[in-house]
Amino acid sequence: MTPDFFNGLFEFTGALMLARNVLAIYRDKLVRGVHWLPTLFFTAWGFWNLYYYPSLAQWWSFAGGVAIVAVNAVWFALMIYYLWRERDGWRWVPPRNVPQTNFVYSDFWERKP
Repeated sequence: MTPDFFNGLFEFTGALMLARNVLAIYRDKLVRGVHWLPTLFFTAWGFWNLYYYPSLAQWWSFAGGVAIVAVNAVWFALMIYYLWRERDGWRWVPPRNVPQTNFVYSDFWERKP
């Protein structure tokens, strides 16, 4: 077991933990209590790692870095989308008593009064 393998394991674990943030923002359809700057910083650092790890031939770390950058990028895109929807005059209305098979989530966006 090399240091590269352990670092890659940390990177993959970090991606799994960050995926919980993606699921939360997707489920809530709102951005509250977070600031975009830390995610932007760590995403930029992740892009740097995508350059840096191959130069050291650390392929496990590189693979884990790809996972972290991908998850952070998805979170950042969802954050931009939901903030844009809200600032454009829309609000998310969670579904109530709707069967899980016959609805589209876009049907639950409505214009603010």
